[in-house]
Amino acid sequence: MTTKYYAKRLKDLYNLKDEVENVVDMDYIQKSVFLSDIEWDILCIYDELEKLKTKKKRMETLIVFSMAIIAVLAVLILIIKLIK
Repeated sequence: MTTKYYAKRLKDLYNLKDEVENVVDMDYIQKSVFLSDIEWDILCIYDELEKLKTKKKRMETLIVFSMAIIAVLAVLILIIKLIK
């Protein structure tokens, strides 16, 4: 899943939450259960977004580390060529 998907899902859940809060013909218990389910879904999405951010940071770190290794190898190749 992508952050764009999660952003749309969050928007839909917040809209649904607003609609449920404004419903008049629903009893208090039913409304409370429904709202708590929506809020749970929202929390789960925020958790997934946090996981995506962490994964993205790890990937960025890996890319930077890989570029550093390539740079070191390039310098070593140049040194070897200069020695010969």
